[in-house]
Amino acid sequence: MEWSRVRGVLLDLDGVIYRSGAVLPGAREFFRVLAEHGLPCCALTNNARATPEAYERKLAGMGIELPAARIVTAGSATAEWLVRHSHGRFAMLGSAPLRECLLARGLEERADADMLIIGIDADLAYRDLCGAVNHLLRPGTQAVATNADRLIPVAGGYEPECGAIIAFLEYATGRLIPTIGKPNPWIFRYALEQLGIAPGQAVMVGDTVDTDIVGARAAGVPSVLVETGSPIPRVTPVAPALRLPDIRAVTERLTAALGGTGTA
Repeated sequence: MEWSRVRGVLLDLDGVIYRSGAVLPGAREFFRVLAEHGLPCCALTNNARATPEAYERKLAGMGIELPAARIVTAGSATAEWLVRHSHGRFAMLGSAPLRECLLARGLEERADADMLIIGIDADLAYRDLCGAVNHLLRPGTQAVATNADRLIPVAGGYEPECGAIIAFLEYATGRLIPTIGKPNPWIFRYALEQLGIAPGQAVMVGDTVDTDIVGARAAGVPSVLVETGSPIPRVTPVAPALRLPDIRAVTERLTAALGGTGTA
C-alpha cells in the first residue's frame, strides 16, 4: 500500500491500542505522530457496552487524547443509522450505555415500537430473551443488532458477545437480523465522514480479520492487520493490504511516508 496517500486513520482499539485494559507499547507514540503531522484519526469499536464519552475517558487515563466525536462505537453508529433511516422510536435488548447512545440522538424508547435494537448486556436474563423473541414475532416488527461478534476476550478467557444473542434469536424466530457494526461497510463510511476524507485516502488498522479487514475491504479502505489482538481463530479469504507486528510498526511506516518515502 502507498502510505504517502494516507490522509486519515481508522483504527480498532482493543488489541491495537490496548489489551486487557493495559496500553500497548508504542500506542502513545502513534497518536503523537498523528498529531504532529495533522493526520485525523477515528476509532471504530464493535463494543456497544460503553459510550464514546466513556472511551474518551478511558483513553485519557492511558495518556491518549482522542475526543468522543472521533470515537464511533457500534452503539453510537446504530443510533446514527436509526436517525438517518427515520426510525424515531425503538424498543431494545441491551446495555445501559447502548440506551444512552440511542437517547442522546433524540430517539424515543417505547415498548410498543416497531423497531427492536439488539445488543449484549452482562445482566441479560432469560425473560429478556423471551421478550425479544415475542417482539420479533409481532407482525411489522423490524430489528437491527449492534454487532455480530461471537466472543469478546476478557481476563481469564472469553465472554459471549452480541453475535451469540443474534444466533439465539434468529434460531428461535426464523428471522435474519442485520447488524450495524464492523464488518458492515456503513460504519466505516460513517467514520470517514467524521474525517472528511475518501476511502482511498484512509487506512484501517485492526487486529481481527473478519471485522476490521473484511469491513475495510467492503468500504474500499486499505487495511493493516496488527498481530497484538485477539487469538480467536478466524477463517476468511480476505487478506489485509499489509500485516505488521504491532502499532509501533504502523508508526514507523507512517513516519517514513510523511518524511518523504512511500510504498510498502
